[in-house]
Amino acid sequence: MIPSRERSHKDQVYRPVATSQTNLLRGAVIYGSNASGKSNLVKAIAYAKALILKGRQPNKSLNLPHFKLIGKSDAIPSRFEFEIQCENLMYAYGFELFNSHIHEEWLYKIISDKEELVFERKHVGAEDEYNFGESLKALSEEDFLFLNFVAKGTRNNQLFLTESVDRNFKKFDAIYNWFSDTLKVISPSSQINGIEFKISEDSTFKDYLTKVLDVADTGINGITTEEISLNEISGLPGILIEKIEEDLEGDEAALITDPVKGKRIVLRKIDGKLKAFKLSTTHKCIKENIDIPFDLEEESDGTRRLIELAPALYEMAHSKEASVYVIDEIDRSLHPHLTRLLVREHLESEKNAKSQLIVTTHETSLLDVSLIRRDEIWFIQKQESGESKLYSLNNFQPRYDKDIRKDYLLGRYGAIPFVGDFKRLNR
Repeated sequence: MIPSRERSHKDQVYRPVATSQTNLLRGAVIYGSNASGKSNLVKAIAYAKALILKGRQPNKSLNLPHFKLIGKSDAIPSRFEFEIQCENLMYAYGFELFNSHIHEEWLYKIISDKEELVFERKHVGAEDEYNFGESLKALSEEDFLFLNFVAKGTRNNQLFLTESVDRNFKKFDAIYNWFSDTLKVISPSSQINGIEFKISEDSTFKDYLTKVLDVADTGINGITTEEISLNEISGLPGILIEKIEEDLEGDEAALITDPVKGKRIVLRKIDGKLKAFKLSTTHKCIKENIDIPFDLEEESDGTRRLIELAPALYEMAHSKEASVYVIDEIDRSLHPHLTRLLVREHLESEKNAKSQLIVTTHETSLLDVSLIRRDEIWFIQKQESGESKLYSLNNFQPRYDKDIRKDYLLGRYGAIPFVGDFKRLNR
């Protein structure tokens, strides 16, 4: 997400005021054939986020899916590293893992082109060794003693960053909160919670979603949140509803979905009583000039996908806070024109220049330098040995008048399948 010297679409580069921060691209579109590794890239990001936020229980494996084609996969640790901006500072945070333990973990502050150590952890023998940077050594004696206490109490299957936040050591809160609040990962099967209440409680979002559905030519002229009786929830055992009611606290909500039928029900406690809600849409009946209600499961897969993506698009366009959305298969169930509309909506939005959108896709209509910068287009190519290589279109330096889509489909940038002939199967 670091911009090159590309001259086009300068508005797609976020230029922070603080000189300590780096200019950043606001978008990245990743192409590759099936089984090239696009989804694994997204899954790796999601795995790292979950490990940081949720940690691991004592004596539990890290449940790490190793790359099997490397031979002895358990002999080489898996490495994750993120370079992030938060609170006007840049950091590099990463870790190396075996299934049984954290092999290494580190946090550096990046100042210009230099890295300043915050902490470093290495697994040596059966123990973990820690090295703290000057910023932590400058803490009060009491705080530094507590830091060492936290380090000593961190299990070998737990990240030190996670343990520190759990123990209320505030120094690393900004890093943790970036993964918690700024980084969001949406898979093709993600079910986004909270849409029902956002529609009923935020009129601006409801107007935005209605506009998106209208621009997308879905035929929907209204969308609402409707309360339903618990008795209307078919196929859900009463004992399960009682369990949900018992577990929910405060404003917490439970989302119940049927991905095949597209049905979704939200259960929420209000004034101590469990209530159920569902989304409903309306379409105009031209003959009688009235609005006809539809259940969400009566809408198309593409319409439901659009509704699922709407909160992300809204936040990137309207929130004042930084956000990074990673969406796998953004084009799933969407017409090419709609996919292009969603990406263009983000890249051309001026309301939240700090937001970033990273997507994987097969939709070649996005391969257009009049829409996207060359350094925002990426390819993943599977090598003969099975690993995936990620590289930028910018490496090829195509001319601005080049038909990028045509050249990609001709295989000039790689990252496409070279399919055989089905007729051979019948010989």
